Formats: sequence, structure tokens, C-alpha cells
Amino acid sequence: GPPLFYEDLEFACRDCGTREIWTAEQQQWYYEVAKQPIYGTAVRCGPCRDKTRAAKELQRQQMEAADKRRAAES
Repeated sequence: GPPLFYEDLEFACRDCGTREIWTAEQQQWYYEVAKQPIYGTAVRCGPCRDKTRAAKELQRQQMEAADKRRAAES
């Protein structure tokens, strides 16, 4: 189960190296609401996380467009 208590944890962003705090409240949401693995931790700062999400969304859109083109050619 989840930890009995959460405490703020400092981490360095995997992409840019910025030092950030993963707050106890963020951890509680991550583990208890989002149901993520209990051994998972924050690895990216907010701006880098946003960039990663945007890149994944762009890739998804490009793949959908390519699938539509292939379907139209068939």
C-alpha cells in the first residue's frame, strides 16, 4: 500500500538538471489518485514534462495522419 506519510523530496530534472521539489501533496496524488507504482518518483521538472507531453502529442498526430493517408491510398 501507500506510505504512511509523504515528505517533500528534492530531485534533479533528467533533461535540464534543474533542482526541484516533489511535494508531499504531489506524491499523494501520484500514488493514491493516479494509481502509479509506489516506487515511481519525479524525474522531470514542469517545463520539461510539458515539452515531453507536447512532443508525444505531435508524434501521435503525425502517426494518425500517416495512417489516414495510407488508408486513403488503399
